[in-house]
Amino acid sequence: MVRGAGRTVVVEHVPTLPGVERIRARQRVVRARFGPGAAHVWFLAKDPMQFAVCGTLQVKPLLPREVDDKLVPPAWRKAVYANPDLPQGAVDRDAYVVCVLEQLPAPTR
Repeated sequence: MVRGAGRTVVVEHVPTLPGVERIRARQRVVRARFGPGAAHVWFLAKDPMQFAVCGTLQVKPLLPREVDDKLVPPAWRKAVYANPDLPQGAVDRDAYVVCVLEQLPAPTR
């Protein structure tokens, strides 16, 4: 588990990616225990040292100067810039990524 400014990321090391139902069940457990803003990451590295490095990771808020504002259309502005679960002035990284990916042409997605 990695805790950052107002956000918790739970990292789980698994030998193979579980099925959809198990993923959904684990997401519900993680959010129930750590709150609705908790993110859940499945880590599939075979090298145990790569997994050990996860304990030293820090989750830092994404700042407005770190995103390209031209890629955020009006329909996405509230989700990207005004997430109440994040510190004041932080950008919602997940919303920004989905926003940018949604604008890619279909064959490149």
